[in-house]
Amino acid sequence: MSLRVFMSDSELVYAAPTGGEPPHLGELFVLRGSDRSVLLKVVGHGYVSTIRNELLAMMSRDWDNAEPVQLTYSGSPTTFVAKLKPLIERTPNTLRPVRSAIPPGTELHRARGEDLAFVQRSTGLFLGHVRSGYTVLPVELRLDPLRVVTEHVLVAASTGRGKSNLLKVLLWSLLESPKLGVFVVDPHREYYSALIDHPQAQENLVCFSPNPKPGEVKLAINTRLIKPYHLNGVINLSEPQEREAYLLYKEYNQDWIEQLLVGEGLESSAGRFEEGDLDHGARVARATLSRKLMRLLSVNSESSRGIFRLPSSVERGDVNGSDFLERVFEEVESRKVVVVDTSNLSEDAELLVGNMVAYMILDRHMRMKQENRPLTPVGFVLEEAPRVLGVDAPENAYMKLAREGRKFGIGLVAVTQLISVIPEEILANMNTKIYLGMASGKERRAAIDNALHDLSEEEDELLRLDVGEAIVTSTSLGFPVPIRIPFIDEIKRVDVPRRVRPGEKLV
Repeated sequence: MSLRVFMSDSELVYAAPTGGEPPHLGELFVLRGSDRSVLLKVVGHGYVSTIRNELLAMMSRDWDNAEPVQLTYSGSPTTFVAKLKPLIERTPNTLRPVRSAIPPGTELHRARGEDLAFVQRSTGLFLGHVRSGYTVLPVELRLDPLRVVTEHVLVAASTGRGKSNLLKVLLWSLLESPKLGVFVVDPHREYYSALIDHPQAQENLVCFSPNPKPGEVKLAINTRLIKPYHLNGVINLSEPQEREAYLLYKEYNQDWIEQLLVGEGLESSAGRFEEGDLDHGARVARATLSRKLMRLLSVNSESSRGIFRLPSSVERGDVNGSDFLERVFEEVESRKVVVVDTSNLSEDAELLVGNMVAYMILDRHMRMKQENRPLTPVGFVLEEAPRVLGVDAPENAYMKLAREGRKFGIGLVAVTQLISVIPEEILANMNTKIYLGMASGKERRAAIDNALHDLSEEEDELLRLDVGEAIVTSTSLGFPVPIRIPFIDEIKRVDVPRRVRPGEKLV
């Protein structure tokens, strides 16, 4: 089936089918010329009457007992019209925006795999297959992982549209031929469970877990690693409480938390001020800070629960967690995917772990750049991004990464249902945006406003995207590319030979 153009302007092309099944929303068509080809996308369609409106009005007025004119029965005077948007023009030597007119009478053909071959590359970060309407073309969309991840990625969709599956596919691809280190907080233990079957998992995948299985690393974090600024964006501290945290750190250095919770920290403020309200205020601030940290870290003076360890309460033979940050840094610098299982942690404790790692890697990369040492690119996967990147979120490590990380080889893969609550200055720094289906009109408009290409005519498609379908806009691409993301189980069936997992017994 082909379309024949009957009208066009500088933005849109209108065409009618010459026969066969009418095109679907999102379907790709190609103008094949001798010196150029133009790729177009169906962004709207409908049946229109071939009878002028003025004539219909006159017929209704003049006919006695006139009934509404039926235009939808077989053989009625209607025709199907497709509205298409030109995406990219290709000549033998260049890809460029479409600036020349497409004249009436031009024939447009359904796109085939060879028409999109210029998108295909043999290596790189796999996002999915190019999609034309319902049809999946035999063309893989792969992008340079170093450029894409370190320049920040936004993944946006409503619930249930395939965000988690997309992350699994991206991480699976990054394990194939590691180009950068990746840090992933796994709140449902779903990423590690999916990635452990990868053929290169033993070499390129590391998992920290509170309850490790064979092949995993015990997740334990010594409280001596926690600095006051790691609490930014994790728990709400009043100004006096924040001040006392920094005074404690100045007084006790790395032991400030243990001194506050089980040592002399509550008493040592005595004498810093003259007797009176100020001294009482400091004591109250420290007592409140102590309670908040006790809840956050799940520790007390007799024992250590959860993943955080007070040095004085570590039992003989237990992992004290003093090397957690150093171990994470070594693994990401080795270009591995590091997954931290936080399925048993509170949301605040999970944020604290991410904050600690993000601040640590940013600080080290800043020092390394000052010393002219080579930087290993690192990507952070951040779920529910508005928690730490929203307009009302307090200053935290992820905000610093979003604003400054690119300069130091650190990128974010931020996942969200709500684009509209993330500040525009942060969205503007994200050079790849992957949009899956969006039910909210407000979020679709925010997606269109912040896309890297013009999506003004594609709001209907964003609403109707099925699970696993997406539109990719990126500075690495010359036009918005519709894709279908395979389910991770489909990839496993192709990529993974049966092998024995760590700890699994042979039958």
